[in-house]
Amino acid sequence: MKTTVNFYDFKREFKAIRPNNFTDEGLIVLWDYLEEYEQSTGEGEPSHIVREYLEENATFVGTTPSGTLLYRWF
Repeated sequence: MKTTVNFYDFKREFKAIRPNNFTDEGLIVLWDYLEEYEQSTGEGEPSHIVREYLEENATFVGTTPSGTLLYRWF
């Protein structure tokens, strides 16, 4: 089942799951990327797309003691 969400739904749910991983600006960039991906391919946003986006557009800087992955945007 698919659910249509707007940016504010996306941001709220993302912050609920990973509250310290992304700034609001980072979530806007990620949202825009996922929207562009969906429009160009007709596919939704599978989790591997988020990982690929991070690998292409951010630098991994480490992991917190709780296991949260930390990235710095280019």
